[in-house]
Amino acid sequence: MTNSRELASVLAAETCRRPVAMVAPSQVDDLLVAIRAAGEAGVPIVLGTPEQRSATFGNAVGSTGLPIVELPVDSDGVRVLAATSGTTGRARFVAWTDEVLDHQAKATTTRICTGPSTRYGLALGVTSSYGFSVVNIAARIGGTVTAFSPTDHNGLIEAICSGSIDTLDTVPGVWRYLAAACSLHSDLLDAMTRLQVRGVGGEVVPHSLLNFYAEAGAPLHNGYGLTEAGPNVAISYGAAYGVHTVGTPLPGTGVRVTHDGAVLVSGPSLARRILDTVTGQYVDNPAVDADGWLDTGDVGAVDESGRLTILGRSDGLLVGHGKKLHSSILEETFRDLASDSADLVALQLDPHRIGRPRVVIAVIDDPATAPMRLGTEFTARARQFPPEFRVREIVQVGRDEVRTTASGKLDRHDLSALVTMYLEDNGGSRCVRTF
Repeated sequence: MTNSRELASVLAAETCRRPVAMVAPSQVDDLLVAIRAAGEAGVPIVLGTPEQRSATFGNAVGSTGLPIVELPVDSDGVRVLAATSGTTGRARFVAWTDEVLDHQAKATTTRICTGPSTRYGLALGVTSSYGFSVVNIAARIGGTVTAFSPTDHNGLIEAICSGSIDTLDTVPGVWRYLAAACSLHSDLLDAMTRLQVRGVGGEVVPHSLLNFYAEAGAPLHNGYGLTEAGPNVAISYGAAYGVHTVGTPLPGTGVRVTHDGAVLVSGPSLARRILDTVTGQYVDNPAVDADGWLDTGDVGAVDESGRLTILGRSDGLLVGHGKKLHSSILEETFRDLASDSADLVALQLDPHRIGRPRVVIAVIDDPATAPMRLGTEFTARARQFPPEFRVREIVQVGRDEVRTTASGKLDRHDLSALVTMYLEDNGGSRCVRTF
């Protein structure tokens, strides 16, 4: 990519003809150039997957070959249009301003004690909200960013062991692999203890993984955020650390949990406007109420020290006979009875449509992996729960059968339909009835 000044001139010429936004490059160095150039030209950068962008804006255009998309309206003051994860349906694009991006960079670095000389490591897509938040720190505070593919395990291990990065942010699956790799690389665990930040996020992190690193003296710094909040909300680091929590809210950020567990967020990082592609206008974010609180759609709890625990999405809440239980509690209860590579998802389904939903656990794994261990231990744990939340079936699901949203998260709606289909067919060899 050309230098930022030349790129800014090209962008300015394009936006004179019609409102446009620049598609975020997938390489870190190119993205840093694009951030500077787009800022000078007053053009937003669009984050998200190609599928999310094309569904909203169509294919990229540009007479010079520059990857840009046409916008339905001018975007004065908007620096980034960030796609939501799509876990609630089609992705939306929320508007981040300079105020949002500045606050995010300052509040995050204040919490994790990094600065202009920090060497950030990132095993995430830089066009995701989480990945971009790290690049944004380098753009506004300083520091370098080295990006790895999440599957480049050898590159990650070499960087950690050589000390060429000070931090690493990635998803639970990569940290799980690195934990297993410690048995093959004698110096890896010691090297991971020397990382200043071991960031993990993007999904609810299994307690077993958090426990492993905490007991090894290399605690993971679990974080919570969402695109509509800028994205970082809380990080479990330093005095804010709690092994099974995401820590306390970042400076300037407010978190409140309602009586039914809904997590609300306030603060200067909230994306208060979204791009309504139906009307072609920026509109107030309907998830933010009149008092400035964002309904995150997540369920959680706050302890007496103000540390936040995220249980999961509100669509993971199980309901029966006036009682409520989040699916993540069941998943955590039985997780160690499955293989280390398996993902467990608790669902409440009514496959025969008779008005009697029951709890089912889907075990997502490679078909060749040993099945989940059942027996007296499983039964004893299951009987800890009221009858309406007692697991009735275990269904084995191949990893290649599971669909994800555009941002790579599990599509619970599709999984529910798949498991329901297996239960309607009485499951065959896939289904084990436990009671």
